[in-house]
Amino acid sequence: MFAREQRPINVAKAQLMQSFKMRDLGSPQNFTVIQIPQTPGKALIHQENYALHILESFDHLKSHPVKVPFDPKVVLCPGLTPAIRKTNADIRKRLAALRG
Repeated sequence: MFAREQRPINVAKAQLMQSFKMRDLGSPQNFTVIQIPQTPGKALIHQENYALHILESFDHLKSHPVKVPFDPKVVLCPGLTPAIRKTNADIRKRLAALRG
């Protein structure tokens, strides 16, 4: 829970504890794959470690970003029907336009 003041958090926690069996574990630093660094009056939520883990798992830590990583004319799955190929090409063009 986040609030500018502690009082609303305490009230909400008390109400939840009346209805559910739970305990207060204090301020989180990590929640599954989400990191929550906090400073007075500010909390940042990010997944940097998770993203780094995924890149490392696929040996892509040293990869370099590119604007369009594929040629929109390349047929990725040759067995697709022409209608599906056209839809995929349209999607790739829209993605390419968003990227740059």
